[in-house]
Amino acid sequence: MVDSLDDEWWIEKGEVEEEKEDISLPLEKKRKFEGCDSEIDTPQNKKSKRKNKKKTLSQVLAEQKPEAVTCSDFIDSVQKHFQDKLSAVEMDEVQLDDSHFMKCASLNCQVADYMRQVLPKWKRLVKVQKQENGAPLVLVICSAASRAVHLNREIQKTFKEKCKVAKLFAKHMKIEEQKKYLDSTVIQMGVGTPHRINALIEEGALKVDQIQHIILDWMWRDQRLRQMISIPEIKEELLELFKKHLFKLVRQKNVTIGLV
Repeated sequence: MVDSLDDEWWIEKGEVEEEKEDISLPLEKKRKFEGCDSEIDTPQNKKSKRKNKKKTLSQVLAEQKPEAVTCSDFIDSVQKHFQDKLSAVEMDEVQLDDSHFMKCASLNCQVADYMRQVLPKWKRLVKVQKQENGAPLVLVICSAASRAVHLNREIQKTFKEKCKVAKLFAKHMKIEEQKKYLDSTVIQMGVGTPHRINALIEEGALKVDQIQHIILDWMWRDQRLRQMISIPEIKEELLELFKKHLFKLVRQKNVTIGLV
């Protein structure tokens, strides 16, 4: 019997039928048949993926209800940040407790109003204390230069007498100009960002020996609703500033921290 020229001579008839049946399978069934776990991008699946898309930090923060700050907020942040970076001995040096803090601010309290509450004897403190140039009694730390400008204005309105406030941030201000100012001026308060404050301390222009209180602008949120501790680079700079220069003051010289 002569073979048909249309048939492949090396394929059995049954194999041809199986191949045809496989080709005719719907795409979804074929994927299952081949053991493929990927889903087909149908309109329903795309919609589901959009719903399950991870929320941004700003979206998460926008959904959170504001709560009054407590000293535990700072203590817990310190512990989480340094727990895998420091030895047991070094961890002891960054340990704080409630006694290292002033009364925390109530919800929606403004920084200047809070400072008036926790510094009721400000005039007396200024008169008694003999100050050196560039050695503030109060250090206010915030997350942005624009915020520091606002706080500087509000603090000067609140503490009108005997209160010269130094601007300790980088925006439109060269560090050499700030060093010159601090070297020649008696200041009662300093307001600035962690990075520039640390740089001025390292340069020897900003002296920390006479600091009585450290105020953290903890609850303020930027345009993306992030607090100081929610911004990775600011958090890193803030806690490194404390580790290098401020924890020792708080633990050994009874300098108190205020959170607002």
